[in-house]
Amino acid sequence: MIGIGEFSHRTGLNIKTLRYYHDIGLLPAAHVADSNGYRSYSASQLQDAALLRVLRATGMGIPQMKQALTHPHELTELLQARRRELDAQRELEDWALTQAPRWQECVSIEAVRTRECDPVHWAGVEARIGLKELGEDPQESEVEARFEGLQTGFEHWMAQLSELGCAVIPDSFWMSFTSDPRQPSVLRASYCVETREPLTQDIAIDGVDVVKGELPRRTEAFVTTPIPTSEEPPAEELAAARLPGGPLPHPTALALCRVAEQAGVDSAPLRQRAITLTKGQVIEHSLTLATH
Repeated sequence: MIGIGEFSHRTGLNIKTLRYYHDIGLLPAAHVADSNGYRSYSASQLQDAALLRVLRATGMGIPQMKQALTHPHELTELLQARRRELDAQRELEDWALTQAPRWQECVSIEAVRTRECDPVHWAGVEARIGLKELGEDPQESEVEARFEGLQTGFEHWMAQLSELGCAVIPDSFWMSFTSDPRQPSVLRASYCVETREPLTQDIAIDGVDVVKGELPRRTEAFVTTPIPTSEEPPAEELAAARLPGGPLPHPTALALCRVAEQAGVDSAPLRQRAITLTKGQVIEHSLTLATH
């Protein structure tokens, strides 16, 4: 048997790490003395310790390293999986290295345009999304799940509008996002449409709030960003999608926020609208903010 001190010297794993590996069952000592708890290792464990050092250098997690030791025939598959993870990470890092200088440049506000708008009636559904509940690095599936209930509520609400004979303006759907003044960590997300007349009926939808109102005569600042028509997103977009915290804001959206700040607008809702062709194919979307 090899004492823990000598085993540490031969393998390059320090004693603290060996004790930790023993406690979690990754590399348990072959013998533990009853009298003093002194750990000893077998000669065959030298190879296991060397393998663990190599696997740790790949960035492999504890569960995968344990799997490699307990199921040696799965090592190739585990290494291939880790290689795919590293390839994806390196692709993200290469993308970030090329993107960083661009984000240091001043965002141009030339893309921001303005328009005068007449008053319109609107109605829709709203949900409050607690940003703290999503954590610092939410997964895309978590974010989608939060909006799924809002979309379902909107579809049920639209069906009820149709049954009641309420007329809506075709292709007037928009999404609105604003923070709750009373709870800054809460995002108020709304799905809305323009209506020909004020909505007078009381409609209740489970899981969401029904909201309505009128947009007054106003000046709107807006930007328009094309949506790629290709079904296969470019490699650059695939890399950006892996960025912790989700995709970056579009530069034109940042320009819109700068114009709003210059106009003294702090809390007006940001509306996002899709512009579609007659067949319903989305070709671009616009972000709009009322400045007056």
